[in-house]
Amino acid sequence: MNEMQEQFVAEARELVHQATDDLMAIERSGFEVERIDRIFRAFHTLKGSAGVVDLPAMGLLLHAAEDLLAAVNAKKRPVTTALVSEALQCLDQVSSWVDAYEARGALPAQAGELARSAALRLRAFLSDTTPSGAGATAQAPAWVTALVDQVSASDRSSKVLLALAYVPLPGCFFNGDDPLGLVAKIPDLLALSVEPREAWPPLVDIDPYACNLRIHAIAAATRDDLAAVFRLVPDQIEMFDVPPLAAATAADSKPATLLDDIIGCQIAMLENAQAHDNLYGRYGSAARAAANALRHFARNDLASEVEAALQRARVQQSSGPVLETLRDLTTRLVTPLASAEQGQNGAPAAGRSLRIDEARIDSLFNLSGELIVAKNGLAHLTQRVEAAVGDGDLGRNIRTATENLDRLIAEMHAAVLQLRMVPVSLLFRSFPRVVRDIALRLDKQVELTVKGTTTECDKNLVERLFEPLLHLVRNAVDHGIESPEQRRAAGKPEQAHITLEATRAGDRLAIDVRDDGRGIDPAAIRAKARERNVMAPEDIDALSDDQSIQLIFSAGLSMASAVTDISGRGVGMDVVRNTVEQLGGRTTVTSTVGAGTSVRLDLPVNVAMSQIMVVAAGGQLFGLPMDVVSETVRLTPDRVSQIKTNRGFVLRDRIVPICALAEVLSLPGRPKDAQATPLLVVVETGGKIVALEVDAINDRLDAVLKPMQGLLANARGYAGTTMTADGRVLLVLDLKELLS
Repeated sequence: MNEMQEQFVAEARELVHQATDDLMAIERSGFEVERIDRIFRAFHTLKGSAGVVDLPAMGLLLHAAEDLLAAVNAKKRPVTTALVSEALQCLDQVSSWVDAYEARGALPAQAGELARSAALRLRAFLSDTTPSGAGATAQAPAWVTALVDQVSASDRSSKVLLALAYVPLPGCFFNGDDPLGLVAKIPDLLALSVEPREAWPPLVDIDPYACNLRIHAIAAATRDDLAAVFRLVPDQIEMFDVPPLAAATAADSKPATLLDDIIGCQIAMLENAQAHDNLYGRYGSAARAAANALRHFARNDLASEVEAALQRARVQQSSGPVLETLRDLTTRLVTPLASAEQGQNGAPAAGRSLRIDEARIDSLFNLSGELIVAKNGLAHLTQRVEAAVGDGDLGRNIRTATENLDRLIAEMHAAVLQLRMVPVSLLFRSFPRVVRDIALRLDKQVELTVKGTTTECDKNLVERLFEPLLHLVRNAVDHGIESPEQRRAAGKPEQAHITLEATRAGDRLAIDVRDDGRGIDPAAIRAKARERNVMAPEDIDALSDDQSIQLIFSAGLSMASAVTDISGRGVGMDVVRNTVEQLGGRTTVTSTVGAGTSVRLDLPVNVAMSQIMVVAAGGQLFGLPMDVVSETVRLTPDRVSQIKTNRGFVLRDRIVPICALAEVLSLPGRPKDAQATPLLVVVETGGKIVALEVDAINDRLDAVLKPMQGLLANARGYAGTTMTADGRVLLVLDLKELLS
């Protein structure tokens, strides 16, 4: 993209975020002149910018939104939840199109059709009519019935037809448009009607430079095909489905509803299947029925997705891939516009780029990392020189120069790290919208309070923490917060509160998600764990209440009574913990029944630099990430106990198993000496606590980890490599994987 297009993308994203925040603010507090003016200016600027970069479909949608906001500003229309929701959906669509424009330099093929249907819903608020819902199919007008009679019976019975209305602008010739030339490019054109848009004036008054045509056509083409032909005039066309053998009643047909019902029946069949049923036949039948229905309504792209899911299901011998694909299709068929949770499957758009090209910052960071490695090597050489020349002037001067260089490199590296630091507001800014939309769908009253937005952390953290926080916020609204009736019965205010807060202490970042909902019942968690066979029953019974609550991080364990598109599949909290641990952090949860739940994510502020403990085991050196190391212990022999086939000891009322690191790595260890005092490194990872027996603890390093490459790229149990002070390659262990 050129500079103007890049500026459009950056400005559009900022305007979308600003308008989203202001729309939700006026929904909460009512009409505010300043906010309404700011929202109107945002939409107006977006519309003008879309015209500059030649995106007519986006301009069509934003023009309708601008007219609606002008009516609100003039107090001709009240601020209602429905109006705000429609305006937010408009911004969602604009955000989606901006992403597509950045990636491909153009809007999707069906942008014009989506813009027209969304604009109609927005203008419905101006005409006091009930706006059609997202995904409503435009009803075919009467001219379709008349024109379809020109189509042969064989074509009507064997092909899926599409009707097109094309009304060129009066000044289209001055825009370089050729209406009849575009019509000639329609693939598989079956019927055509050209008529005047307005009655022809007397011949002497006809303006030969003004287009006065209305063109209707029927073709056996897909929407994508027609959208590609008319991609430069999407605001001047409208398309209608004409199912085969049902053209005469096209105005009464509801293909979207029928298709949704068909797919819904296949989902119900798979969900209600018992373990002893012939699942192979069931998911094969369900996939074929759904694919045939999709092809009937000219959704060949979606039909191909279903067939691909069927192939995966056959390989896995499970109905899971087919069921998940069909569930996904129901959401996409019902909501062709961007969903209410636009941007929730990735990091916030505003955090994707820096003012300086990110590749340059990464290159600078890599160079500073290499300087640290070189500095460590220089410090080792300085020690050797001092040992050789003694404590003379030369030794002191070399040590002083080395210390100065060490300080300068440390300051430079810290400055480079600051370039990667961004405020967590980029991470938090999407969640007020998320909470609002989920609460509306669940008919709950929830207020989100966001704190610590100016706290800074590494840009990689902002990008990778969005999904874990999304799971936590969804769970808080869906599971944690009660319905208004339940809150009244419990003596609570109907409006619940969720707090999202970031705090920083030294080089650690803490993010808390707190709610004042029903809390987590340890007894219910234990019962669900027994039902799902998460642990042995006797182990579950031995858990304390606090330990029972930690079971929510177990894969497949969900406390939801039913599976919904929000939650209930048991694949949320384990993702939260795994992602946080990959970033070198820890997750803790505390809860009080009836009072609420708090989840804390404790992370390093910067994930690029790692602190490493260097240990010896089996005659080799290895690195252990310091973020999983709790403490080091030198035990006397009498404190080591034999527990079944393993050794262990008691550390502050906790039984800690002992594992020899050499044995874990399949290396030859030292002969066992019953009288020896083992040196142990206590680590906590993946919810487990283990004491690793090592031969020695050598050093601590601040290191930049390099990923394993070449033949070792897929080696298990290694987080990466770094360099020791004497220039040797040090393997850094991934303890979670090794000890799982």
